[in-house]
Amino acid sequence: MKKANWPIWALLTILSFQSILLQAQRSDHVPGQYIVWLTGANSIDEVIEDYASISGNQTALGLKKQLVPGYPIYLLQNDPAQFDETLLLNYLRQDVRVAEIQQNHWLSSRSLPDDPMFGNQWNFLNTNGGADIDIDLAWEVTTGGHTASGHPIVIALIDDGIDPDHPDLVSNLWTNSAEISGNGIDDDGNGYVDDFAGWNVQADLDLVQYGIHGVQVAGMLGAKGNNGTGISGTNWDVRIMPIVGISGLESEIVEAYGYALNQRILWQQSGGTAGAFVTCTNTSWGADLASPSDYPLWCAMFDLLGENGILSVAATTNSNVNVDIEGDMPTACSSPYLITVTATDEADQRNFSGFGIQSIDLAAPGEEILTTDINGQYHYQSGTSYACPQVAGIIALLYSVPCVELEILALSDPMAAAITARDAILNGVDPVANLGNEVNSGGRLNAYNSVVEVLNLCDACLAPVGIEATPISDSTVSLDWVSFPGTVETYLKWRELGTLEWNQITNPTAPYILGDLEGCTAYEFRLKVFCSGTQSESPNSITFETLGCCEAPANIQASNITDSSAHLEWEEVYGAETYILRYKTALANTWSSPISTEEPQLDLDSLEACQTYDIKLMVGCLDGAASTFSYSQFEVTGCEFCEEQSYCNPEFYAWFEWIESFTLDGQEIQTGNNDGYFQIFGEDIVLVAGESYPFIIEPGFNNWSYMESYLIWIDFDQNGAFDYPEELVFESPTSTEQNQEGIITIPDSAPEGTSRLRVMQIYTGFGSLGFPFSCTNFIEYGEVEDYCISISETDPNLPPCQTLMDFEIGPITVDTAFISWTSDTTANSYEIRYRLLEETDWIYIQVAEPVLLLDNLEACSTYEIQGQIHCSGDVGGFSESSLFETACIQSELVFQEETSLVSIFPNPFDQQVLFAGIPEKVYQLQLYAIDGRLIQEITLELDSGATTLELPLNPEIAAGMYLLHWKDDRNSGTIRLVKY
Repeated sequence: MKKANWPIWALLTILSFQSILLQAQRSDHVPGQYIVWLTGANSIDEVIEDYASISGNQTALGLKKQLVPGYPIYLLQNDPAQFDETLLLNYLRQDVRVAEIQQNHWLSSRSLPDDPMFGNQWNFLNTNGGADIDIDLAWEVTTGGHTASGHPIVIALIDDGIDPDHPDLVSNLWTNSAEISGNGIDDDGNGYVDDFAGWNVQADLDLVQYGIHGVQVAGMLGAKGNNGTGISGTNWDVRIMPIVGISGLESEIVEAYGYALNQRILWQQSGGTAGAFVTCTNTSWGADLASPSDYPLWCAMFDLLGENGILSVAATTNSNVNVDIEGDMPTACSSPYLITVTATDEADQRNFSGFGIQSIDLAAPGEEILTTDINGQYHYQSGTSYACPQVAGIIALLYSVPCVELEILALSDPMAAAITARDAILNGVDPVANLGNEVNSGGRLNAYNSVVEVLNLCDACLAPVGIEATPISDSTVSLDWVSFPGTVETYLKWRELGTLEWNQITNPTAPYILGDLEGCTAYEFRLKVFCSGTQSESPNSITFETLGCCEAPANIQASNITDSSAHLEWEEVYGAETYILRYKTALANTWSSPISTEEPQLDLDSLEACQTYDIKLMVGCLDGAASTFSYSQFEVTGCEFCEEQSYCNPEFYAWFEWIESFTLDGQEIQTGNNDGYFQIFGEDIVLVAGESYPFIIEPGFNNWSYMESYLIWIDFDQNGAFDYPEELVFESPTSTEQNQEGIITIPDSAPEGTSRLRVMQIYTGFGSLGFPFSCTNFIEYGEVEDYCISISETDPNLPPCQTLMDFEIGPITVDTAFISWTSDTTANSYEIRYRLLEETDWIYIQVAEPVLLLDNLEACSTYEIQGQIHCSGDVGGFSESSLFETACIQSELVFQEETSLVSIFPNPFDQQVLFAGIPEKVYQLQLYAIDGRLIQEITLELDSGATTLELPLNPEIAAGMYLLHWKDDRNSGTIRLVKY
């Protein structure tokens, strides 16, 4: 059991806040009242009885109330007229049963700051009545800055920058204490060089000091309060992290959010010793009438931020439109971690801003808001831009409430903390009638109500958070969680998933090692806690699976890659006896032979330069089981041929015409005017030998169109030159001003590997210089573009191999077994492996057809068999094991189905053989050689009353043993057939 060890002075201070009484003139304490905290389990009644009289004088000492349930903290009262209160205080202070004692002091409100312009901030304190956010009452509890345990609270301001010299902002600006400014080094290793004062995504450094709009927004977030200067922000003390990222490019918006995200992740991973405790982001800008469907990544960032504990607050449009219908970015995004804000005036009226009961969450004051401005000034501003930071500021304020529950959540379950803060904001609004059908919450921000929502967590019996299960072995797992202060008892319940009966342990200490479990088995557990008189249980069971499932290896990584070698590593699999790896180039059909290793790593050498390699990896486990395959891919260096090979570059002018786009087999590449020559090496263009591909060349013109012709070359022999005529794959039949369409064909003989494709546009109108080949020494009008391509023997887009279906096994003798299975349309061949059940080594056989006769088996023995499909360029995983038993005596013949329903005679036969079956049945017959080759397929239909029919076998089949597999609409079987 864990209890919070609060400092005595801190609890006494909090208790004092509960009895604030404002008076103009009075003593500094309530006469005759004492707040006392006893040690250990001492009785307050005994203490009062012992001090009922001192030296024969009655003190009139009595108990007024217990101040904190569960803690020995009491409010005592005596009559100062009967006994001097100071003398009684000294007596009690010397009693060893008393840990702390003090008089019950009057406290005066400090909720209003001494900033000279605060009286003009109607949004904080509206003397005309209502419509403000009651922040003066919230400041009675907290004025912001730090969590209960001292972590600085940060707001990420994503805008156009900040004024670092503004007297009301300078002390509340965040700085990265782990970074040395201006030294050109990423001192803290967070991926950002010189991010001392924040980050500018355009400049890639902390150039944040030239803002205008951002300065105005920052004043509402955190203008320094109670400093005798200017105004106050929602937080008197907070850290504002400036991030410049609103140039209009969505990529820079995503990058800006990413900086805040990375700082919070660092803080989370370090337990608060690195990064920054970013509680929310402020977005006071956007795109009017925009649809979220056009900005999926921007919207997705809000979920990613929220999952890491960061709420996002966004201002809606300053146009009086229904965002649900007209759209807006980002306030029309749907995310539980995004709070969207519209603006109201001194009468709680929304006059100019967007609304939408689905898209907009709440309102906040946004008309004639006094805030900071550039050059150390202050000005009135109107807009949702100034409503939004008041909501963001209150989110940060919530984390400073003297209640550790929200901070514990932030450290152990950041996503839950973000949702809790969001709920406190939205559940705390002041309902406003005219907003009821305009915003989702139906109201306007109320800071005090939201603070009370968080304070209520202190009195709640909260279920543990940060619940995790980490399997250690096939029989043990480590369970961890975080309990809240006030937890008296904890119960851990667990059971195998799908069973009814729970097991239970009382008061386990986290982390708890749970043992005696079954391997490769799914379990669930949950926690139930009791506080003083109440209880709470984790809302959902946490499931886990013990190790020992012989799973495919995960996270295959390639490192130390050269032009001929690579080092491979992967996560170790519990119970693995051996790892079996195969590899091939991505364009090849055939996998390498299996490579076995007992360690979760392997070095590959003798690789081909500039190739992409496919990896497939499986595990053989101690119990003889085998996993499915894991797949991965890596690229070998040494691509100098295509990218660095010295090709001749003809001289072209692109003043009047150029290649606007090149589309090959439906893959369009837009390039535009590139001054006559352009190399494109980043596209994934794979062409298959023997295939043909349609193309479209779209020309671009400056003012007027011209007659153009086109050539396409491919350096098939990869010698660094385009040889005429064998490597010219297209030549325009006539000149054209329009798009050039055509087809290029890759020869069957084209070697595999990387090569270069050249597209040439040449002006062939009046006054042209002729029709050049791939290179020319004179200047032409037009453009040349070079592409890196890969030539493959097979199509890399073919579907992957499937897993082999179940086997049909039979007949079985003492030393043979006939095996068949469902054929696969993508299969080139099948690989079957089998072994005695008690053996560890497999015997491998590769066949072309879905049938196989196993011979030389041991009598009266159990065998295990698995199979996999080999496709073009791929191999499927091995199937689950099937078992069969060989016969124990020679006369036994085991059939899988009712093979007695049909028969063959004579057997052995010479030329003629009869098939006997059931009348009016249709039979499908397949004759196989003993090595599994399909010899002949036959369909037989017995007429009414007929029971035999001559089997029309090919008279050319050689003498020997064959297997005849038959099936009708209900049954199937296999008969051994001998021709002499």
